[in-house]
Amino acid sequence: MPFGYHGRILKVDLTTGSIGVENEDDSFYRTYIGGKAMAAYYLLKEIPKGADPFSPENVLAFMVSPITGVPIAGYSRYLVASKSPMTGGYGEAESGGFWAAELKFAGFDGIVVKGRSEKPVYLFVRDGKAEIRGASHLWGKTTAATEAAIREELGDHRVRVASIGPAGERMVRYACIMHESRNAAGRCGHGAVMGSKNLKAIAVRGTGKVLVKDEEAVRSIARWFRESFMDNPQARALYDLGTDAVLPGMQAGKMLPTRNFSLGQFEEWEKLAPETIEREVGRGKWGCYACQVRCKRTARAPSSLLSPDFEFAIDKGVARDGAEDNGKESLIPSPEYETIAAFGSNLGISDVDAILTANWICNQAGVDTISAGVTIGFAMECFEKGLIGPEDTGGLDLRFGNANAALEALRTLVRREGFGDLLAQGTKRMAQAIGKGSMEFAIQSKGVEIAMHDPRGKVGVGLGYAVASHGGDHMVAAHDTMFLKAGSHPFNEIAPFGLYHPVDARDLGPSKVRHFHYLETWWDALKTYSVCFFCVAPRSLLPINTFVDSVRAVTGWNVSLFEIMKAGERAGNLARVFSLREGVDKSEDTLPPRLLGPTDDPEKGQPGIPKEALERAISDYYAMRGWNPETGVPGRAKLEELGIGWAADHLQGASGTNEP
Repeated sequence: MPFGYHGRILKVDLTTGSIGVENEDDSFYRTYIGGKAMAAYYLLKEIPKGADPFSPENVLAFMVSPITGVPIAGYSRYLVASKSPMTGGYGEAESGGFWAAELKFAGFDGIVVKGRSEKPVYLFVRDGKAEIRGASHLWGKTTAATEAAIREELGDHRVRVASIGPAGERMVRYACIMHESRNAAGRCGHGAVMGSKNLKAIAVRGTGKVLVKDEEAVRSIARWFRESFMDNPQARALYDLGTDAVLPGMQAGKMLPTRNFSLGQFEEWEKLAPETIEREVGRGKWGCYACQVRCKRTARAPSSLLSPDFEFAIDKGVARDGAEDNGKESLIPSPEYETIAAFGSNLGISDVDAILTANWICNQAGVDTISAGVTIGFAMECFEKGLIGPEDTGGLDLRFGNANAALEALRTLVRREGFGDLLAQGTKRMAQAIGKGSMEFAIQSKGVEIAMHDPRGKVGVGLGYAVASHGGDHMVAAHDTMFLKAGSHPFNEIAPFGLYHPVDARDLGPSKVRHFHYLETWWDALKTYSVCFFCVAPRSLLPINTFVDSVRAVTGWNVSLFEIMKAGERAGNLARVFSLREGVDKSEDTLPPRLLGPTDDPEKGQPGIPKEALERAISDYYAMRGWNPETGVPGRAKLEELGIGWAADHLQGASGTNEP
């Protein structure tokens, strides 16, 4: 009897309407686990080389893991991957909430979707079975309205719904997948891929449970976390203030993206500080399945959202987790740090109500807030430099600090009307269209907008932006600033990796590359096990060795840290092979020119990342991974060592050689 996993992957072809189940054995699960590794496996196996991201041949792989759904904080995420319409290669996004656990309770370890339906549909998964249902009546609805309508239609308010909004339907390139109106699988444009397939939503409901080998050990770990997490500084900060807790440190460290990354400090940052937001608009906490950290926040809704004339106006009672009413005022999900910075300092905006409104629009339309904010910031700089004018923007005075113009730009990109159609393409494609040197300040990597952590102050993050197969994501490896102080909790927790010495945040030498390599592998392992970084060391409380113990307790496998790290390494290599096969090669392992130089005001930012140092670090990184140090192509021997020698066949014709 398997423990943790069901051995069942749901396979759906929307073109034919066929539904099947793929049954895999223990060796398959022990090799690919779930999450990132299993998703990348299915992408390589099932997407034809050269397929268009918006073609029926593209695949969406939604994956959980053997430990998903057990009642330990953070064991509640899923990973979705596809050929990204942004990178042209591998793309991934993760999300928390309750959807992943519900999929496990429904009897599946993942869902693989291909094809394209002639008409809008949604997939309903319940207790080991699935059906494709019509969704024409849902097309055009917001994510919250879709969730509410599906629950009503199915007569079950406990159904969990992952859906797209109008942005995904219109294939805005950075459209995302939403559930519970606050949880986003945000990066890389998977919502647009769903839209291209006419797939409005995936609803899941399960009454089963996750069978574990040692229930008492699982309960003991869960109990220890519950009783101890408030003693951990990182977890306590997330509990008290949410992810915005990092904003003051970003400001102090001159790493807070401001006005399209031209500066690293924002003069009005205190209006965006977590204490200010908690005091002015905060109305409570919200947490994912079985999680006590409860890092998400609820806020009072701006009055603008209550106007019936507003396109995304609050419809009272539209969804339990969308807009709520406490009897005095309407409540909505509060934005995360990334959104506060993307629509705040990055646009020169300190109006919290405007940021709350932007967050609400993005959540309801199904848009990645990072990409939307960075794209609008890029447009604002183009406008201020005279590269575009009112005749291009539909009359919008698109200057930094103009909150009304930013919100209108957001609405136009959701609708893909006028200038919004260009905004919907993202910064890389906008820069290609505008020209005039604008690519110099297009803040993206591999077509994915860079997150709200200026890498000039923590260059390991910059290395991650450059080399990650899925582009400018901040969730590639633990950040440099966590390991500056010997004796700190994060520093102590990385000792199992053989990392014993602090490394300066701006050091980009071999020691930093080694840190990055091991920590990226660890985070890829956590993505493969579908676990939240905010609950597991070094970012949070649960020690690495305790995590290993939890995998043993759930699965009965006699795993070691070595085996878990190999799973992470396997995941990273499969993603790399997929992108190389699709033509995303070493030439795209770089940073935008702006980040290679200093900020406009050296007193309000960090020095640039020297191009030569970055290139040297990338070559060292390739070598440490067992890849060709000149081309970044994994060697056949390395893939064989990881038990995925078959993947080398996908590198035939890729740029460079697959021999080290």
